[in-house]
Amino acid sequence: MSAILTRVTGKSALDYARETLFGPLGIEDVMWRADPQGVSGGGAGLYMHPRDMAKIGYLYLRGGVWEGKQILPASWIEAVRKADIDMRESWTKDLRYGSQFWVIPGRDAYMAVGYDRQLIVVMPKLDIVAVTTGSARFSPQSGLPGRPRYGLTALVDQLAGAVTADAPVRVDPAATAALAQKVKDAAIEWPGPVGEQPVMAKTISGKTWRFAANELRIKWLKLKLDGAEPSFEYESEGGPATPAARFGGPIGFDGYYRIGGRQRYGLSAARARWLPDGKTLVLETQTHGSDDAARVSLEFDDKTVDVKFEAAFGYKATLTGRTDD
Repeated sequence: MSAILTRVTGKSALDYARETLFGPLGIEDVMWRADPQGVSGGGAGLYMHPRDMAKIGYLYLRGGVWEGKQILPASWIEAVRKADIDMRESWTKDLRYGSQFWVIPGRDAYMAVGYDRQLIVVMPKLDIVAVTTGSARFSPQSGLPGRPRYGLTALVDQLAGAVTADAPVRVDPAATAALAQKVKDAAIEWPGPVGEQPVMAKTISGKTWRFAANELRIKWLKLKLDGAEPSFEYESEGGPATPAARFGGPIGFDGYYRIGGRQRYGLSAARARWLPDGKTLVLETQTHGSDDAARVSLEFDDKTVDVKFEAAFGYKATLTGRTDD
């Protein structure tokens, strides 16, 4: 659909949206993944702030009107509310689909659904727009991967229950303080484990580790660990929808992520620790602000490195690299 829009308008979906939707709503800070031909992803890959997601929800809540101007046809939004296509998805048996939105029949609620419960929820009868964000992550407590799995109908029911009552809500200072603390805690980066720097760190620093063809499309990897600012760099050979390029950035060894450098879709964030065996480095990486967290275990020998890659959403891969340095 995105490619068709580009052919008809001569503009990418992102540029067209900036002109006809984002611009009128005052949405400026967005990114939309595109292929090498400049065609926006269409069904996924759009990044924006929660407040801007809420603007889109509010536009739908008000029948397509924004500041007195009809941005979207009211008939389009009414059709969304009445969507009744059963997509026969195992994860959403109680939802129906239409015009890029999921509808909960009988509750007059519909929502745009992104990866890992990133949602724009519209509830017209209650005059509510709710936005949630979420991501796949490795637990700072257990180290296990996880992602949001709560039911969408249950969320809507909780929202409805929170705003409807037979009497005014009783003031509860303790609950208010607890909520404020939860919000504060959510903004804190919890440090990860820290390991001692072994002799191996200096031995491997600066060497280039090359890989045979592999499913991660990694050609080579280089770590610089003997200076004041440790870093990593690698080259991806690219694929049908992604060009070859070099990526990497600084690494934090104090339990905290260092931000900088570049990943394919934004800034790199990375931290690492050495395991007690003195030869295994555990590198945690992600694109800053994205949900692509990954953990990479690199076990070094004199001329080889065994790599175990695990993404927080469940994907795993292994490969072996060699160096002639």
